[in-house]
Formats: sequence, C-alpha cells, structure tokens
Amino acid sequence: MKVRDVMTPDIEVLNPDDTLRTAAQLMADLDLEALPVSENHHLTGMITGRDIAIRVVAQSRGAAETTVREAMSPDVLYCF
Repeated sequence: MKVRDVMTPDIEVLNPDDTLRTAAQLMADLDLEALPVSENHHLTGMITGRDIAIRVVAQSRGAAETTVREAMSPDVLYCF
C-alpha cells in the first residue's frame, strides 16, 4: 500500500500567524482534530486540539490573541 492510497489529497492549512480561534473554528467546521501549519509553502508544524487545550486553555490564555505559532507542535515528520 502506498501513502497516496490512504492520504487525504485536499487539505486545509493554517498560517502560523492565524489565531487559535481561527484554528479551532476550522477544526470544528471540518470535524478534524489536527491541521497542518504552513508558511511560505513549507510545513512548519501541526496544531491539534490537545495543543490548544494544554498550551492555551490550561494556561488561561485567550484563543483570540494567541497565535497558532505559539501553540503548535513544530517538529513534524512527513513523507512525499
């Protein structure tokens, strides 16, 4: 089996400077738990609901003023 056989070809990506409110709304709209983060057409991280809960909600930070960059997981493994 090849990756292309099981991958989702059309994905939404976030910019690291988007707010977490934007990220959470997109996750809710698409019924997803994670989204890739891209800057200048390069994958720079992933943001998950867990990232938002631990790095923002648990620290009483606001989703409207916190950026995706501040909460995302920057070390992402990927394949072509």
